[in-house]
Amino acid sequence: MQYSNQRKSSLITLSLCFVTTIFEGLELQSMGVAAPHIVAELGLTSNEMGVIASASSFGLLVGALFAGMLSDHVGRKWVLIGSIFQFSIFSLLTPWAQSVDALTLIRFATGLGIGCAMPMVIAICAESVAPQSRIGVVTMMYSAIPMGGFIATYITLATEDWRNIFILGGIAPLMLTPVLIKYLSESNKFLKAQHGSGESALKSNLRGLFSENRALATLYLWLGFFCAVAILYMLLNWLPILLIGKGYSNDEASTVQLVFNVGGSTGAILLGWLMTRCRSRFIFAIATTGIAFSLIGFAMLEHHMLNAIIAGVMLGIFVNGLVFLLYGQAGAFYPTRFRGTGVGMAVAAGRVGAIVGPLIIGLLLSADMGESKVLISILPLVLIAGGVLHLLPSRSNTKPY
Repeated sequence: MQYSNQRKSSLITLSLCFVTTIFEGLELQSMGVAAPHIVAELGLTSNEMGVIASASSFGLLVGALFAGMLSDHVGRKWVLIGSIFQFSIFSLLTPWAQSVDALTLIRFATGLGIGCAMPMVIAICAESVAPQSRIGVVTMMYSAIPMGGFIATYITLATEDWRNIFILGGIAPLMLTPVLIKYLSESNKFLKAQHGSGESALKSNLRGLFSENRALATLYLWLGFFCAVAILYMLLNWLPILLIGKGYSNDEASTVQLVFNVGGSTGAILLGWLMTRCRSRFIFAIATTGIAFSLIGFAMLEHHMLNAIIAGVMLGIFVNGLVFLLYGQAGAFYPTRFRGTGVGMAVAAGRVGAIVGPLIIGLLLSADMGESKVLISILPLVLIAGGVLHLLPSRSNTKPY
């Protein structure tokens, strides 16, 4: 009976986290999908759009840093619920912004909420399943992120009004919050491992990331996150504009973005499943090699819609799959007593990449570099990611909690 109740509680927790992650994905990709329409309506330059996109990522960085540490002391549940409330409200405010400054501030605040939510979902999922299942379950859980992006793209195509993305992205998560309050349980593993509070506990948690043979692995994980998330956000924010520059229409570019998200969900499920059966280094090698060949294929594309769709699916599989594998790795690597801090710091390292990546693409386009050369310029990050992830140990050398 006790096992049955634990299994039921775990399924409820994973289901609620999955729905939450769909809304995260919708909000994360909303600006990339809406960008061509916002640029046209407000008359923004590439640099201005890059600043707005990076403001959201900076908010994600700050949120991930502090939410992970906070959750190791007050718990995962209420940090998650508060973060959902925040990004919902600011999503609703986005359509009413009429200046670069207003959009930048609102998207920073939205990113702050999403940044708080992401480490919480990873930690809650990791702590609701057996240690040997954590990487695979968290990776597959994040197949919901591209599903949210798919919804954002579909809304744009179906309604022809970019504002609807942000209205839905605000109202739907707000409706979810009372359900989370009632049905989402605090992590039992967190409650058992809870210890200390205040400055001494914070310092202990930060030291834990580099103790017991974790130092190099933590640094490799951070660098892997930086490169992988930089690549993802370069494509999320700029892929439609790059395709339009190569001669595709707005609808064609949106369609490719849509299949990019379909590929992302497929990649998360497929690579997550493989991660439960194969060594992590092998799966990381498949993902980084797939990204490299897909980018080269995209760069060589002429205006051919079928080839663009195929390239979009493949790029979605490997780029999203790599990022979500890293989420799973971070959730599984650190023990419960400072899992929130460890996951938050790793996610924050990725957010630095998410800030830098879109800015680089904006600068390259402003310098009149062709779209194909811009895509090829992403390859060094792929090579660095492949190298450091090959050095990352398959699991922590410490006892899992």
